[in-house]
Amino acid sequence: MKELGWFFFNVVIPLLPVFIVWAASWLTSDRQANKTIFSIIKDGQLFFYCSALTSVAIGDIRKAPVALETLPWTIGLITIVILSSVAFAIAANNPTAVKEGKFGWSSIAMVVAAVLTVFSFRSEAGLL
Repeated sequence: MKELGWFFFNVVIPLLPVFIVWAASWLTSDRQANKTIFSIIKDGQLFFYCSALTSVAIGDIRKAPVALETLPWTIGLITIVILSSVAFAIAANNPTAVKEGKFGWSSIAMVVAAVLTVFSFRSEAGLL
């Protein structure tokens, strides 16, 4: 049950605005002006989310049991923070150069990687 609570408060609620924007555009605009999920996330918001999610987990590494080997988790989490931060900076600094589809799929892949890594770490460390 702790897993569902963590998932709800750390994944569902933070990502809810993306789907609210999509639903609002679908409900309020004509067919040709509807936003796609990729057009909503092309500004790098999901990469920012990944950086925030993994940064909090990095801060909690010190709370892990001493018996847990934390070096692999630290390396993985820091890698996600770096990649997410760079991708967000690219989107923020040059939004017209971003290819919506490729960037959208990259955003989604990074979210999956960040959520799975953070969830796995927290589960292994007993921090859910």
